[in-house]
Amino acid sequence: MKLKDFRQKYNGLLEKLLRLFTLSGIMFAVTACYGVAPYDYRGYVDVDGDVLDDDGEPLESIQVVIKTNHGCLNCDHYDTLYTNEEGKYHVRYGIFDLFGQDVVFTANDTTNVYAPDTVFVEQEQAELVKLEDTDEGIIEEYYHLDVDFQLKKK
Repeated sequence: MKLKDFRQKYNGLLEKLLRLFTLSGIMFAVTACYGVAPYDYRGYVDVDGDVLDDDGEPLESIQVVIKTNHGCLNCDHYDTLYTNEEGKYHVRYGIFDLFGQDVVFTANDTTNVYAPDTVFVEQEQAELVKLEDTDEGIIEEYYHLDVDFQLKKK
């Protein structure tokens, strides 16, 4: 009889552990796929800039390289944009792709007429456009950041 009691206790303990791990796995999968309800977060940073020459005239087709690490400790991420005919560029980042790290903007003239220029950007330079916490648990946070260049001839 002692062996029978031992098996029942062992099987009962095993069943409880199996239920616990199954429930934990389901909760992890639901949280990973759908997030934690009812909290929802939306946020981005609009980055705009002008690239001008010494006389304040817009420069077209200037390469603007944005170096971030997107939260990766030992890797860098580069985005490359080009100015339009008005010397302007625009890009939108998610907040977590841009904030909380050093960001380096570099303007390069691919025709080799103008010297490159580099600007280091910090999170505090961005202007808060909208911050809203709704009753439905949605937080909206939008920022705007201007990064301008004035390139000098070589």
